[in-house]
Amino acid sequence: MMQDGGVIATEFRHLNASELLSFMLDSGTMGVVEENTKKGKLVHLDNSIKLLSILSISSLFGFVFKLTLPDHIQSPFMGLSVNGLRFNEPIREFIIKLVVVSNLKDDKLAPIQFITDPNVVGGHASIPKKPVSEAGFNEEIRIQNYVWTTSVAGSRPAICPPVEDANIIEFSTEGNANADKLLTQFGKNLPNDEMEQNTIRYLASTIYHRNPSGTGYYYENRSLGIVLMPAIPGSQTFYDFRKRTDIALAVVQNVAANIIAQIVRLLIDIQVIHLDLHYANVLVDNKLNSTIIDFGIASQINSESDDAYFNVDEKMTMKTEIDGFVTEYGKIGKRRASDIEPIDKQKRDFIRSVMNYITEKDKARYARLGKPEGQYQLIWTEEYRNNDAIMLSAFDRLYGMMFTNIDKSGEGISSRTIEKRTWGNLDFSRYDEINAKRSRRGGKSKKPKKSKKSKKSNKSKKSKTL
Repeated sequence: MMQDGGVIATEFRHLNASELLSFMLDSGTMGVVEENTKKGKLVHLDNSIKLLSILSISSLFGFVFKLTLPDHIQSPFMGLSVNGLRFNEPIREFIIKLVVVSNLKDDKLAPIQFITDPNVVGGHASIPKKPVSEAGFNEEIRIQNYVWTTSVAGSRPAICPPVEDANIIEFSTEGNANADKLLTQFGKNLPNDEMEQNTIRYLASTIYHRNPSGTGYYYENRSLGIVLMPAIPGSQTFYDFRKRTDIALAVVQNVAANIIAQIVRLLIDIQVIHLDLHYANVLVDNKLNSTIIDFGIASQINSESDDAYFNVDEKMTMKTEIDGFVTEYGKIGKRRASDIEPIDKQKRDFIRSVMNYITEKDKARYARLGKPEGQYQLIWTEEYRNNDAIMLSAFDRLYGMMFTNIDKSGEGISSRTIEKRTWGNLDFSRYDEINAKRSRRGGKSKKPKKSKKSKKSNKSKKSKTL
């Protein structure tokens, strides 16, 4: 299933997501392009090369990995160029989410267990895991792509990465055998640490039941779902970032302000509420940019349909409440006064009220699950929500995120441009033609007479209506 976020290089278009991932992970033969001839060839690589690392195992649905391709490995995926007009930049780092997909309604998975401290009695942790349905898997991909396309329209910053490719390996014995081979490749490329190898063993056990005698069988009602996304370079979870001793507290707080601005924008601008925002679902890169991942527990409020978290009536009420936030935001953003302090207070209060709103929805979901009172995913934001400076910074960052620049100079990327593109036609040739004409004329092209007429007619229509 090809998705909106990128394009597969021509020579790899016959492969699906699992085959592409298998290609990138195969440490025996990898595709390499020779610099001089520009021709591809297969070369043998050292099996000691470790391409993979675990980003997060705490998600209820699945596991999140990061894959970094060495410089000499050809990337099958092309990402958006700097000017946003072409998909011609090879993607070198990927986020990979592996989930167990089940076609049984009440299928259950065992929790994953791992040792946290081998020297302490009871020094282990247990993380609950659930399979997803095929419909749930597809809905997660749809919401993430909706968030990406809506957030980048008008050359605004992306809230989340796009989905490059997504695939459910076939529900069958043969399909699960292929999934097993893929997991073996994962195991070879991951560091040989207990957590990494235990994760692969756990995933293998969810699709294959092994008897004590050594015999076993594949679960034909289960399959492996794969989601591939570009990773921001040098990305790590905010959970790991905030623990680093080489990062000053002020820097962590600045990043936290940016994350909070993104969470608020996700609700009031994109009209999506993410209900699984623990700090392992936020990534930070080496330039201190942040991005949100894992939309397995999220709801699109303006979708006008029921989902697993809210029905249509609840969404209508929420949409009205969100519209109230948007109105309030507009008034604060436009306001000018000689006394700055009252406006600063309004900015801080606005961010807090939106974050508190999301928090209440988060707590309500946790209560429905029977979790103890006071537990919820956004609990890590409490210390930041109580900090006035962070709240003020979050509002100012939000204000910057909402500015648009839609294709006025042939640059930027608009909603229309994104919606009309397909994976086979992503080169924005219209802009190439415009630029070529301008170049031949030695500057900007003159506006055709048709545009002038249309402007006149629009003016006259407008004056008639007034």
